[in-house]
Amino acid sequence: MTYKFLHSEVADQPEITPVSRLQTEAQLVAKVCAWIDLHLAEDIGWPELVSMSGLSVARLKEVFDRHLKTTPMTYIRQRRTESR
Repeated sequence: MTYKFLHSEVADQPEITPVSRLQTEAQLVAKVCAWIDLHLAEDIGWPELVSMSGLSVARLKEVFDRHLKTTPMTYIRQRRTESR
């Protein structure tokens, strides 16, 4: 299955396949996790995660659940516990 863009502005871009979508999500999750690890000593809330990832809270939760089977906030708590 592939998805095609409908808007003429992006019509020349390559098709998005489920595999490429998952790869892009995995890269984003890795980027967010690396950012979290660098900022564990700071207060990290939804505004920071949304700003850094470019995703909504709901979408960020969905992507984390799909790739890590957890939420971003649970991931943060687990990392803080492990780093003690």
